[in-house]
Amino acid sequence: GNVYLKIAQTKKALSYYQKALICLIPDFNHTNYQINPDLNQVDLKKKLIEVFSQKSLALQKLYLEENKSKETADLCMATAELGIELIDRLRKEFGADTDKQFLLAQSYQLFEVAIEMAFESKQFEKAFQLSEQSKAIVLYQAIKNKQAERLASTDETSLERLYQIRYDLQTCSAKIRDERDTKKLNELRDRKFKLNRKYENLIDELEKNSDFKKIKEELPSLSIADIQTQVLKSNQAFVEYFVGKNDVYAFYFLPNATDLQCKKIPWTDSLQKAAKEINSNIYQKENTAYIKNARLLYKELLATIFTEGIPKRLLLIPDDVLGFVPFNALLTKDIPSKQLKNFKAYPYLAKNTIITQGFSATIQWEMQKKAKVSDGQVLAYAPGFLDPKTLQEAAVLRSQFMNLSHNTEEVGYVLKNFKGKAICDEKATKKHFIHHAHNAKIIHIASHAKVNRLHPDLSYIAFSNLEDTTTAAVIMYIEEIYNISLNAAMIVLSACETSIGDLIPGEGMISLARAFIYAGAKSIVTSLWKVTDRSSCQIMGYFYTNLKNKQDKDVALNKALIRYINKAPDQNRAHPKYWAAFIIIGNTDMLTISSFPLALIVITLLFFGVFIFLKRRKRKLRHV
Repeated sequence: GNVYLKIAQTKKALSYYQKALICLIPDFNHTNYQINPDLNQVDLKKKLIEVFSQKSLALQKLYLEENKSKETADLCMATAELGIELIDRLRKEFGADTDKQFLLAQSYQLFEVAIEMAFESKQFEKAFQLSEQSKAIVLYQAIKNKQAERLASTDETSLERLYQIRYDLQTCSAKIRDERDTKKLNELRDRKFKLNRKYENLIDELEKNSDFKKIKEELPSLSIADIQTQVLKSNQAFVEYFVGKNDVYAFYFLPNATDLQCKKIPWTDSLQKAAKEINSNIYQKENTAYIKNARLLYKELLATIFTEGIPKRLLLIPDDVLGFVPFNALLTKDIPSKQLKNFKAYPYLAKNTIITQGFSATIQWEMQKKAKVSDGQVLAYAPGFLDPKTLQEAAVLRSQFMNLSHNTEEVGYVLKNFKGKAICDEKATKKHFIHHAHNAKIIHIASHAKVNRLHPDLSYIAFSNLEDTTTAAVIMYIEEIYNISLNAAMIVLSACETSIGDLIPGEGMISLARAFIYAGAKSIVTSLWKVTDRSSCQIMGYFYTNLKNKQDKDVALNKALIRYINKAPDQNRAHPKYWAAFIIIGNTDMLTISSFPLALIVITLLFFGVFIFLKRRKRKLRHV
C-alpha cells in the first residue's frame, strides 16, 4: 500500500490497506475500503495503528484528488478517529510511560490527518480537542494517577509508603543497570522482586476503592468554556500550536472573546529553520541570524493571529520544536541599523506581553486547580562543588561541576523576601532534598543541570559533592524525580537548560521541568539554556521581591526580566542570552505564603490573647 501511495495510485493503495486490515482482524473480510472494522471485535494490536494511519493518509489524498468530496472527507475522519480510539485502548494496556510515549509518537500522523479534516470542514473546536488529545497525555495520566492514589489511600503513612517503594524500585533498577558483579547483581534482582510484590500488594489495596480506577483512567474533558472561565485570567489571550508535517495549526482566543479561532500557518523550511536555530543564535550571540529569525517567528506565529495588536497577557502552548523558542525574545519591530548594538532598546515581545507557557491546556487546567499544597515555607538549595582538579581521576568522571560563585547569594535573595531555610554548600545534598522537599511550599534550586537528548531519562540536576562524590549521592535523574511526591506551589529551577529535553511527538519535551510537574509541582520557573549564575542571581532577586509585593507569578517574572534589561551595567549584559532563557509554566496565581512562619504568628497571637485576658482579669479584681 505504501508503494502505491508514493506513486500516487491512491485507490490501489487503499485496496492494499484494506487487505492489511483483513489479515490482522480474523473476523473482518470486507474488501471495500469504505468499510472499517468494529473495534469491539478487534484484538488490540500495535500494527493496526500503522494501517489506520496510512489508510487515513490515503483517504486524505483521495479527498484532494476528488475535488474535496464530502463523502471521502467523512470516511477519512472516521478512519483517523478509529485509529485514535485504538491508541486510547492500547494505552490503557501499557504500564510503562516510555511504552505509552512510543505509542503516541508512532500515531502522531493520525492526529494530524484528523485535525486537517476538521479544519477543512471548519470544525475548529473539534480540531482543537484533537490537538489537546495529542498533547502530553502521559503527563496528564501521571497527574491523575497521583490524584487517584491520594484519594484511595487511607492515610498519609500508606501514601508515603507507596512513594517510597516506587522510589526504591527505581533506585534498584538503576543499580542493576550499572552493576557488573554477578553476586551483587543477583542480590539486587532478588530485592527488586520483593519490592515489586510489595508494590503490587499496595496497588491491589488501592484498587478496592471504587473511584481509584475511574480517576486513574479519566480522559481529558476540557471544554472551550472551561478554558475561558477556569484557565485564562482576565484580559489574557490564548494560543495553542499543533505542528504538522506541512502546516502549523494555531488555535486561539482573543482576550475576553467567546469564540475559538483557528489559523493554518505554512510550515515552511525557513520557519522551521528559524524555530530550530534561534535558541543557538541567542546563546552564541549570532545577532544577525537572531534578529532575522526573531522577526520571522514573530510575524508568522503571532502577528498573523493577533492582527489588531499583541495582547498584554498570553497563555501559550507550544508544540514540537516551538518548545525551544524563547518567545520573550521575539522582536515586534525591525531594528534600525544604528540601534543594532543597543540591546536595551530592542523591541522584545517581553516588553509588551506577559507570557505563560504550558504543555497543554488540559495540563494547565490541572495545575490551575486549587488543589491542596504544602503549608510549609521555602527550601532554597545552593549546592557547593569540589574543584574537579582536586578530585581523583575516577571521581572527576562522575562529578565535573565547577563551583557556582553566586548561588549562595541567590538563595539569600529568596530568603530576604520569604521565610524559610537556605541549604547551602555541603548540606545541599540529594539525600536532604529527598527527605524534606515534600513538605516545602516553595522550592528553589540554584545548581548545575544536564540534558541527555539521546537518553532523556538520564538527564539530571546536581546536588553537592563536597562530602560524597559518588553518582548516586550527587546526581538526581529525571526517572528519580518521577518517583518522588511534591506538594509545592512553585519550584524554581535556576539551573542550566532545565526546560530543554528530548522531543517526543505527542508528548512534548521530556525535560526536568516536566519531571517536577509529574512529581506534583503546581508551577515551574525554568530555563531554556545555560544562564550565568551572576545574571540568574540578579533576576531571581527581582523576581522574589515582586512575589513578596503580591504580584502574580507570570507578572513577577516578566517585570524581573524587564528590570534586569533596564538595569544591566552595559549593552552586552542586556543581550537576551543573559535573561530570555527563563519561562514560567503552570499556575501563575500570586503566592499566599506568609513572609513569617505560621507557628510564630500563632504563638504571638496566643501570647497577646493571654496578655489581654490577664490584664482585664486584674482590673476586675481591683474593682472587687
